[in-house]
Amino acid sequence: MESQTVPTGEAARILGVDARTVYYYARDYADFPEPGRFGSALVWDVQQLKDWRAKHPIKPKRND
Repeated sequence: MESQTVPTGEAARILGVDARTVYYYARDYADFPEPGRFGSALVWDVQQLKDWRAKHPIKPKRND
């Protein structure tokens, strides 16, 4: 079965963050999925993103 890839904006939606945060995750987490390329755009494997998110749940925001 062929994996499904999505651009960064859709990856952000899947992860529940904004697109900039996807780049931060890629830089800061050694186990974050490696992106592929489609032309000049980065693309991300959907299942790898979901698996990573399951291991790294979103931390709730503090109410100050």
